Amino acid sequence: MKRDEAAILSRCTSTLDYNKVESINTVHDAQLPVTVNGPEGAVVASTTVPYQLGLTCTRVPPLAVSIGYTRIEFDVNRPLAHAKGGLVPLTVKYNGGDDVASVQVPGSLSYPLGAHSGSFEQTIASADIRAIMKRDEAAILSRCTSTLDYNKVESINTVHDAQLPVTVNRPDGAVVASTTVPYQLGLTCTRVPPLAVAIGYTRIEYSIAQP
Repeated sequence: MKRDEAAILSRCTSTLDYNKVESINTVHDAQLPVTVNGPEGAVVASTTVPYQLGLTCTRVPPLAVSIGYTRIEFDVNRPLAHAKGGLVPLTVKYNGGDDVASVQVPGSLSYPLGAHSGSFEQTIASADIRAIMKRDEAAILSRCTSTLDYNKVESINTVHDAQLPVTVNRPDGAVVASTTVPYQLGLTCTRVPPLAVAIGYTRIEYSIAQP
């Protein structure tokens, strides 16, 4: 089917695009010319063979990133970096031929990956979701504040939905591949007052005839 390679590529690409998927089954119908030849290569007879080739078309993205779920406790009166909890596994799958040295969430942080040449998969066991979500800090604060205000409480569980841009980079920092990772961050929103005073209970004996 080498002579039909361009048509097969076109068939797979258009079918994947039309169905908005990364894997799909389809077929390619071909008309294959076949000859039998004499000792000197001269054609003795020829025919055309109709053939239907079954295809499982796939499109493997050059970069796939997954981030483990977690819930953090975020006090709206303190920076996101001070939130409690937040270590998650971050897995990078790269499908390509470049040299890769780091994974980065632009505007937030970069993690070294060691030296990789070509395709690889690697998991960072304890990535800090607070640093990863730094670019979303204002939106997280707004989400927590509005949810606390609406429910008239000082602590409540909710979520923040984010679209995280992620890149893998060469040793010199140049971007090799990029993707956008949808991520839902679990939040326990709290509002701890800046000052709290507690005074123990007692009883005094007070005579109205004396100060």
